Amino acid sequence: MKQRFPALAAALCGLALAACGGDDPHVTVPEAPAGIYLVTTGSEDALSSGHYYVGEDGSATLAIEGTAGAGLMRLFKHAADGHWRAVPPAQEDLRVSFLERRDDAVVITTLAALAALAGHYVTAIGPGAVADFSIAADGRVLAGSSGACSITGKIVPGSPAGVFRATLATSQCAGVPARLSGLLISHPDAVAQAFRLLLDADGSVYDWWAYTD
Repeated sequence: MKQRFPALAAALCGLALAACGGDDPHVTVPEAPAGIYLVTTGSEDALSSGHYYVGEDGSATLAIEGTAGAGLMRLFKHAADGHWRAVPPAQEDLRVSFLERRDDAVVITTLAALAALAGHYVTAIGPGAVADFSIAADGRVLAGSSGACSITGKIVPGSPAGVFRATLATSQCAGVPARLSGLLISHPDAVAQAFRLLLDADGSVYDWWAYTD
């Protein structure tokens, strides 16, 4: 983990990637090249885990999950101006440690190309609520036909390999905003799932795992 990553280094405050001042949360993570990492944060008696996605363009997203499989708690997004934005909003300091790098080349290259995502998927969008959708080879997200909930949008290549940018629109999906955006990850830690969608809208986060149908 000691390699230098120039695109991130420009945004460093001190020796680690961090936000500086203002009302933004102060986030400190070890320097790292582009990749996907397992991380931990918190005290020994209240330890949370998560994933850290570092792009070759200097972008970075922290997904902090709760203890004992509590699910996604908060997203931290690193902006080009060097600040972090928390969703839901937060101002408390956050210090992150790496467990291991997870973007194994054999796993990631299987879904690194946009066209490889083409297919029909099902995802849980809330308690007892399921929606289906398709992804075309050009990244268009097409509504499914199994229910009233409609999910459409666009997937475009992102960074690092296996991470894509997602912009989605929904209709008649109870409890889900009309528009969401975030990341689609061909996740190295997924087993049965095809990919993970880390989305946010209106100050809330949405963590959807998609399965092939």
